[in-house]
Amino acid sequence: MMSTRIHVMCFVFSACSMLYYLLYSKLVAELTRDVSTWASICTATYLLTLGLGMIWTGKRRFADEYKSVGNLEFWIAAAAPAAITFVYLWHLFYRIYIFDFGYLTENKVPRSWYFGLIAQIPLAVIGVLSGIEGALLHRLCFRAGLHHLQRLIATYYFGGLLGSLTLTLCLSPHIEPFNIIILGGFINLLAALYWQTKLAGKNSLKSSGLAISSVLLSYALIGTGFWIDLPQLQRKNYYYNHYSWEMDSHGILSFQFPKTLLSWWRESESYPSIERHIGPYQAIDFVLNPKAQLRNKPEWTMMMNGRFQVSSSFESAYHQTLAHVPSLLQGHSGQDILVVGGGDGLLVRELLRFEKDIRTITLVDIDPKILELSTSHPLLQQANQYAFDHRKVNVVQADALQFLRNHQQSYDRIYLDVLFPYDYESSRLYTLEFLGSALRSLSKDGILALLSPIDIEETIEPEKNSLQAIIFSTLAKAGCQHTALAAEQRHSFLLCSKSTKLALIPNYKQSPFFTKVFSRGNHFKFLPLNPYRNDRLVNSILKPTFTGLSEHIF
Repeated sequence: MMSTRIHVMCFVFSACSMLYYLLYSKLVAELTRDVSTWASICTATYLLTLGLGMIWTGKRRFADEYKSVGNLEFWIAAAAPAAITFVYLWHLFYRIYIFDFGYLTENKVPRSWYFGLIAQIPLAVIGVLSGIEGALLHRLCFRAGLHHLQRLIATYYFGGLLGSLTLTLCLSPHIEPFNIIILGGFINLLAALYWQTKLAGKNSLKSSGLAISSVLLSYALIGTGFWIDLPQLQRKNYYYNHYSWEMDSHGILSFQFPKTLLSWWRESESYPSIERHIGPYQAIDFVLNPKAQLRNKPEWTMMMNGRFQVSSSFESAYHQTLAHVPSLLQGHSGQDILVVGGGDGLLVRELLRFEKDIRTITLVDIDPKILELSTSHPLLQQANQYAFDHRKVNVVQADALQFLRNHQQSYDRIYLDVLFPYDYESSRLYTLEFLGSALRSLSKDGILALLSPIDIEETIEPEKNSLQAIIFSTLAKAGCQHTALAAEQRHSFLLCSKSTKLALIPNYKQSPFFTKVFSRGNHFKFLPLNPYRNDRLVNSILKPTFTGLSEHIF
């Protein structure tokens, strides 16, 4: 007879399985830096193996189906922590021995496919075990009556919903994936023990020795992972132990290969720890320069989801160029300024150099974590000089597109200080909908400035270059009449206007925006562009033509 207690246990089993699948898929996608591809592949792997497990079960008989369900839950409770341990260790091995700037020489297959495909094996194991267990439970319920089977299906759906919501809303924004899996596995283990002792009949627990041994072995492995801090070891390996060019004291460059796995295991403790802050949208890492640490010089880099965001060594050139080149085109800073992104406060700090000419600065960023760190983290506070405390600065935590659509204020400057468009999510900031909303909020003579995926050193030929054609066409369709490129040593920026031609003011080198800001080492470049528009190439959320730049290094 299918009791209420059995349905409660099925609810717990389903919630744990959904948590394993979602978390593992999310981790593999993040480590490959290709979320759309590998999240989809992980979903396909899980569903396929889930089905295979059910098909296999349909062809077999089990002497004691209740006991078999309990044993399977022991195996799943062991497999999930082992899977997360495997993926961290595999990424360590891959980065050291297989990765070499991204591509196979002969057929241009991304090397990340090595990592991603082998990482499907543990997920497939969990999928097969979950499929077998699900089929057994369906068989038990069907024998008890159709209404019990219907209740089981509903229970599984609700359990999966609970696991998904708990992971997304409660766990992921605050806790490491490694620790979440341990928590889920422990709950799974308790549920399996309850099933075997209370629901599966006498002596069921005694006959589960092999399954319980697998749990103990798995958690011994996890204990080792805690002891060596496996996630920290993987992050250090990613940021410190990689292919690079090194310059000696005589100015001679040499190519450095990663340390071997054993050497890195021994030496990793000597490197600064990676300080990670987990938010609802991204993981923010502060990476200290180990050589600068030896010189007692606090050089650091801030990374978001493993991608470069800010370096204390050269962020000034980036923010100087982005902030003040628009002023060198018009001779004034503008009174009302909107900053989209820029939650680190560094662009606002730069704009406040000319605070007397500014009436308001409104900053809109979707991520509450980076806004919190900007006012509480000592490295960011020192770098942004407490910019958000200024009386003329208004900080808004919101989605920028919704903010632009709901606010009718006109701005003299709009800065899009956002992530580089590596993927679909970040490329949405380069769509007709977003750029159109930004340009509609721009005053008649205002200027829009944003990070450019087009390098100023490129030959500008949109007729021959699809990326250039897409970006220029989207800007033109959004309402931009005049476009220019500006650049410092490492980054290029797009400048857009609805009416004003973009050209440097006469004698711009005598302007305070130049003499008071640009250091001798920061020689910016400026290039006006001819208009170009092809409506078939316009990038839209509804019809994307640009979903991000391919990333060779991860």
